[in-house]
Amino acid sequence: MPLETVATLYRQLGVTTRTELQAVLREGLLDERVPANAQIARALRRGLAPTGAPDAPADAEGVPLGRAWRIVLPVLDALRKNSADGEEVEAVGGLRRVDPLVAEITLLGSAADPRAMLTALVDLPGVSEILHRSRHKASVLIDDSQVDLKVVPKPARGLAQLWSTGTEAHLAKLVDHARSKGLTLRSTGVFRSGEPVTSACESDAEIYATLGLSQIAPELRVGQDEVEVAAAGGLPDLVSVGDVRGDLHMHSDWSDGQDPIEAMAEAAQALGYEYIAITDHSPHAETRRAVDPARLRRQAAEIERVRARLPQLTILHGVEVDIMSDGTLDLDDATLQELDLVVASLHDRAGHSGEELTARCLAALRHPLVNILAHPTNRLVGHRAGYELDLDAVFATAKSTGTILEIDGAPIHLDMDGAVARRAAATGAMISVDSDSHRASRLGAQMWYGIGTARRGWLRADQVVNTQPVTAIREILACKRANA
Repeated sequence: MPLETVATLYRQLGVTTRTELQAVLREGLLDERVPANAQIARALRRGLAPTGAPDAPADAEGVPLGRAWRIVLPVLDALRKNSADGEEVEAVGGLRRVDPLVAEITLLGSAADPRAMLTALVDLPGVSEILHRSRHKASVLIDDSQVDLKVVPKPARGLAQLWSTGTEAHLAKLVDHARSKGLTLRSTGVFRSGEPVTSACESDAEIYATLGLSQIAPELRVGQDEVEVAAAGGLPDLVSVGDVRGDLHMHSDWSDGQDPIEAMAEAAQALGYEYIAITDHSPHAETRRAVDPARLRRQAAEIERVRARLPQLTILHGVEVDIMSDGTLDLDDATLQELDLVVASLHDRAGHSGEELTARCLAALRHPLVNILAHPTNRLVGHRAGYELDLDAVFATAKSTGTILEIDGAPIHLDMDGAVARRAAATGAMISVDSDSHRASRLGAQMWYGIGTARRGWLRADQVVNTQPVTAIREILACKRANA
């Protein structure tokens, strides 16, 4: 887009983000009867056309979810400490939707007078540059990433939440749904025959209710079938972090983790978990340390010591084994038999086609000692798409063998993604949500990312195995071995 066009949009309309560009088109803020404006509008529509993909492709632009939250959390902390009673500030947009790549780091504040909150943002010690400041908005550079804060009066908070959270495709579906009800949905409210029906509300739940819909969870607002399902009263009660009772995939300093087993266990207990599994890497993994049979035996002794010190937490002894190029595992069965559970991962592509990769996955799923297939497609968010697996075959084999498919909460993976997880759940395959954390301090955050991804996949708590008590987990693990 020409610089003079950018300058015009900024000067006349205060536009500084992609979301605001979309609003310019949606609200008809450009008078397209003027030829120059019509040309700008056509260019914007071409550049902002939605891809229809709810999960970001490998070449998409944006800030990885984990990094975006690491930037935002101290900002939210500081703004909340400086806020007066009744004032609120929250993350919206891709952060609220738990997008794997966050296109815009956007915060929404509500206050009678926006000046104090905006000043608190621009005065933060981490701000390297003030990009924009106006009466209701400020944009700053923090850690080389743009952070935008918009502050609205409290009665306008609900509308601002709605328009700043859903994707353009979701908002378009809402506008169409409103029209089908004889209503007009705009950024200023809901109208019937030009008269306001709802214009002041503190939560976007009130807007959905006005449209005859239950509130659609932020993670679902991607423009697929969520509006139609909501209209039919079919939205599921999604899993939440509070439903989680344990974490079945994490690493300690016995492989590439940063913290000892005891620190990981203490952090898990502080999160209220009933059980965890220590699953360090086997020798084939490209890590500076790994657990071979001899080290696994020594690790078992350390786990026993931690179990004695933390008797209320069940600590399962496991391992994350690599699936080799011929479909075998890189530890022998006698070693794996001594463990409580085995997580298998397809790390090394080995130059294989999608068909060959699928065959390796299916071999691992059929192995009587493999309990969980971790990050099944092995995607690397922002760097590499997942492997081209025959997912229908993976789901069917996982179900028939009693093997769990994982949603991995590590921000680099978030795999299975929401769309794949929804397909897997529809087949009845068992699914776990695990942190794959390598630090005690990130156990909670990475489980939150994983649960957010599960919510993007429409999963209920009863579709996630680690919302069950440890007795049920032990039964699942024993059942696979018994039926081998």
